[in-house]
Amino acid sequence: MADCFTINDYWDKFLRVLRYGINIFVPRYKITKHSASFRSYPKSVRKLITHKHNCWKTDKLYARYKCAAKKCTKAVNDHINTIENQLISDGRLGNFYKYVNK
Repeated sequence: MADCFTINDYWDKFLRVLRYGINIFVPRYKITKHSASFRSYPKSVRKLITHKHNCWKTDKLYARYKCAAKKCTKAVNDHINTIENQLISDGRLGNFYKYVNK
């Protein structure tokens, strides 16, 4: 502290110690991509999802949106059922566990 003669010198030394403590003790945040939330659907299902989205954005008619949402939900569920049935009929145990654990 003998090398500090003005208040600015003390302030700079204080900030240096504070930054050093932050660098050592505060964990750094890494931005990670969550790929588990993304699902790829066939073109027919994506069209229905887009149609549902457009009904909500443009029409604001609840009945039309509700109909589109039902069709979309049914198409997504049918797609998932198809994938699961293929896994069962395939008989490969490794693929089944990959699907279950994802």
